[in-house]
Amino acid sequence: MLLSGNRIEHLAELSSFRDRGEVVMRRTLQIPADERIPMLTQTKEGRVQVLTALSASLKSFYENISLKEKPDEYDIVLLASQIIDESHSDNLSVQDVLLFLGDFLRGKYGPTYYNKLDMPTFFNRFENYRQKRHEELLRAREEQQAQYKAMGRENAGYAPPFKLEDGTLDLMQTFYEEQAAHHIVTNDDADGKDAG
Repeated sequence: MLLSGNRIEHLAELSSFRDRGEVVMRRTLQIPADERIPMLTQTKEGRVQVLTALSASLKSFYENISLKEKPDEYDIVLLASQIIDESHSDNLSVQDVLLFLGDFLRGKYGPTYYNKLDMPTFFNRFENYRQKRHEELLRAREEQQAQYKAMGRENAGYAPPFKLEDGTLDLMQTFYEEQAAHHIVTNDDADGKDAG
């Protein structure tokens, strides 16, 4: 987990959420709920731990960006606290924040104008990341819904709780196919017995 350890370990973990330098949103969406900011910050100790990790990451981020005026420690902690408070709306993870910061440093969220990056500008850019993440979530749900429909479920409007683990989906699909095949065989056997 990214709340402890060293930078090399953090970078190695974050690289698992990228493919050819691009964030793979589906991988970030697979992070378990209990490892996301809203769950991690339910206790005072958890909030302090996440606040410390985010503040350290934001401090490093601001040290690596060319600005005329850099935020002081209080502003950085305040920004980290606001990220935590806003994380509930879309269930963000620490990894989401760090991936965004990395992409921002690479220029993927535009330049800083007038050598300035205040909180509203920061959150405006962060919203772009969050929107991409949300769009991927909707795409994944649509795919899951289509797959659920294809399995012959009568109530196609219902989808099981959202999970993106490919292995789990493969197992579910195999199970449903076996159940459907078993159902057909059972019905054929019953039809044959009635005829005899």
